[in-house]
Amino acid sequence: MVLFLVSCKKETCDEIVPAISLISADRSATNTIIKVQVRDCDGDIGLSDNDTAGRNKYNAFVDIRPFINGNWANETANYVDSSIITAFNDSIFVPVDTIYDTLNFYYRIPIVENNSISDIYDAEVELDVIASDFGFDTFRMEVKIRDQAFNTSNTVVTEQMIVQP
Repeated sequence: MVLFLVSCKKETCDEIVPAISLISADRSATNTIIKVQVRDCDGDIGLSDNDTAGRNKYNAFVDIRPFINGNWANETANYVDSSIITAFNDSIFVPVDTIYDTLNFYYRIPIVENNSISDIYDAEVELDVIASDFGFDTFRMEVKIRDQAFNTSNTVVTEQMIVQP
């Protein structure tokens, strides 16, 4: 009976920022599947169907970093979510969200109901990058996620990927 009580103890951890680790990045002729292990101690990973605007539009990000002239590029094609202020009727300003995402892929990890005794979100997430050639012969992918409190995880980086001629 003592073993049973110990095994039912609620698992806890204190880190509120989600942590991810790379499981695999498998590239084919048509797409790349990236699998990451996600752990979030307060369990606030996921977007509902109503979370569709601003910073809630996406919560998983895959950026492409090319290898150019013998070096990894300093910049990826980063996600930019800026507010553009537009004059309307000469007196009212309306913010407009604009997203520029040329070489990156953004995803919505849905809310998953947790039926365990723990609040910890611990899951494998699979991201299907619907491309395999990005205009560079050598590149790598950088992945991060964000929880509902807008805490951004660490970034995991795939091995270099080479486009075969």
